[in-house]
Amino acid sequence: MADKIKMSAIREQFPMYGDLSDDDLAMAIRQKYYPDIPAQRFYSNIDFDTKAAKPAVKRDVTPDWQAQAIASMTLDDKPWYERAAIGAGSRVNDLVQTAKNLFTEPSTQESITTKAGNAMRDKDSAAFWGGVGSDLALTAVPGYRAQQGITGAVRAGSILLPKATQAVVRGAAPYVGAVGSGALVGASMSPEDMAGGAQTGALAGAAGEVGGRVLGATYNGAKAVLDPLTEKGRDRILKRTIDRFATDPTKVRAAAANPQVFVPGVTPTLAEATGDVGIAQLQRGAQATSPDVASALAESRARQVAGYRGALDDMAGNDGKREFYDSARDWAAQQEYGRAWAGGLKSTPQLDATAAELMKRPSVQSAITEARTLALEKGVDITGQEGSVMGLHYIKRALDDKISAANRAGNGNMADALKDTKDQLVSYLTEASPAYGEALNTYRAMSRPINQMDVAQTLRDKAIPALSDFSEGSLARVNANSYANALRNADTTARQATGMQGAKLANIMEPAQMQTIEGIGKDMARYATSQEAGRVAGSPTAQYLGAQNVLRQFMGPLGLPQSAADSMLGRVAAGLLDLPFKMTQSQTEQLLARALTDPKVAAKILAAKDPKTIADLLRPFAAQAAIQIDTQ
Repeated sequence: MADKIKMSAIREQFPMYGDLSDDDLAMAIRQKYYPDIPAQRFYSNIDFDTKAAKPAVKRDVTPDWQAQAIASMTLDDKPWYERAAIGAGSRVNDLVQTAKNLFTEPSTQESITTKAGNAMRDKDSAAFWGGVGSDLALTAVPGYRAQQGITGAVRAGSILLPKATQAVVRGAAPYVGAVGSGALVGASMSPEDMAGGAQTGALAGAAGEVGGRVLGATYNGAKAVLDPLTEKGRDRILKRTIDRFATDPTKVRAAAANPQVFVPGVTPTLAEATGDVGIAQLQRGAQATSPDVASALAESRARQVAGYRGALDDMAGNDGKREFYDSARDWAAQQEYGRAWAGGLKSTPQLDATAAELMKRPSVQSAITEARTLALEKGVDITGQEGSVMGLHYIKRALDDKISAANRAGNGNMADALKDTKDQLVSYLTEASPAYGEALNTYRAMSRPINQMDVAQTLRDKAIPALSDFSEGSLARVNANSYANALRNADTTARQATGMQGAKLANIMEPAQMQTIEGIGKDMARYATSQEAGRVAGSPTAQYLGAQNVLRQFMGPLGLPQSAADSMLGRVAAGLLDLPFKMTQSQTEQLLARALTDPKVAAKILAAKDPKTIADLLRPFAAQAAIQIDTQ
């Protein structure tokens, strides 16, 4: 291999170029005297043995040999794909050179090669875009991750600041991230001037972030303008609205998809089904501003109250049903008790002793007179027959009345003593007269549906205002507290409804009836809860749905808090923007009304896909694209 030409010898031969650096001198010599020798081979044959100073070129006084040399280099004789590959390779070389520069001083040959390669790339379009593509492949994802990391760190650190400045810092975080990542990427792709590259990258990152957000906001805003015109668009508006108001959107979705129905046929509203305070506020706000929503909620409430009334009326029965059961019971009892009267009482020493002891009790003695009166009212004279099956039966009924009177007087001890006597009397009767026991069981069994109807009627009277019976069911109101108190004191309610002192509501009603009765109470309670939750002062409304959708879609990409749309300024802007949406506002509000009054409609809306557009997908990389183009 031939010896390399020393740079010191070249300087001795060409002293007139003393103001040029070694790099510039080598490039000038090649351009003027050896243009046919490829640059790489020419520079590799020079021994840069001197550390000559590198004074700044006075471009306004002396000829710019370097610029002329670079300008003469061309790739025009190569196909576009080779030029693109050369451009891509030069960017790879920049990245490698930057990494080497962090640890070692670049050689003159490396510096000249880098400058020459970049010069050729920058003046050839295919090479330029090849370099951009190489940048995207090498630095876009790492740069974006760096931007995310810096943004996240700024936001996390904002919690250490006063609350008044936290929102500002969090809003500026994406731009700080873009500047930081831009500086890192710019420096990494500028081995000749890392500081300048960092500065250029930082400015490009900020500009790209702003530009990407503005373009994304403009695109989303323009798309949102069309949303109210289509069914899917209105679904998107409502989905965003519900998500915005919901305190916990995930729970709202789950509850809406499977709403809990407490009363068969009674559908809860979305606020009632989810129990979400934000949805309750949406419901109340929309009801106040939209006639469509207000009308739909009024109809929904009317259906709910009608459902309560229908369930209680069904259990209470109508007058004809009650009379039928009464008549059937009386007829059966007459037949059964008739056989018991005719059968008489068994006599055994033990039974006779029990009967004698019972007849001596003061309560029995005092009940005999009332028993005679009761029997006479039935057309029967039991005088002298008080010890018969019939006589003892009427004494038992008289004792029932005495127990009721003691309870009403608040004399619990007397009531308990009388009940004990009555129970012993009934026990004696059923043992001494099996026919009486059968008659008593038949009477009790046939009394059960009547008792159920009595209880249901009592609960209906507690729940449904009397005015409702005069409004043909159009009064959509209930006495919720009165009904709740009746259930709280369930056994007292059962005793009052049936007149049976030992009555218990759970023993009288069938399990399915109890479930319905309690379900009505639960449904009333969640209605009241949603109404109270919706009364929170200062809650946002769902007015100007179409215009607010445009505002929010525009604000989102800009990083502005979407709550600004609910501010006074935001409402004024929405009011002005709403003018073009007047024709479609009613359709959107009707859809909102269906969603608020039927959780399954809301669930369908919330389950709809809101796919990201190309603008949404590419916007996060806008800063990186700007950095890579500007640092070429």
